[in-house]
Amino acid sequence: MTFTDSNGTEWLVTEISDPSMRSIASDRLRMPEFQGGWLLFQSPTTKKRLAPYPDDWRLMPDTELEKLCAKARTAPSVSSPSLTGEFHRFQPDRDR
Repeated sequence: MTFTDSNGTEWLVTEISDPSMRSIASDRLRMPEFQGGWLLFQSPTTKKRLAPYPDDWRLMPDTELEKLCAKARTAPSVSSPSLTGEFHRFQPDRDR
């Protein structure tokens, strides 16, 4: 799902959830708040994660998604696409 924020930036929002993660003891996870999954927000220049997140996020208007995105933590950027539908980050030498 995508939305455009009030600055005109387009964001791709993906729900990342793996039922097997729920069976891992939270004290064994580096970031226990992500045990139940997270929302991944990606723009062409930024990647952010939010956990926990509301179940009804898919029904929210852009203004509410923008508020969730503002609460999300910045994550390391990616250099290639993944199975989660992440944006591809432009690399001048590789993309010519």
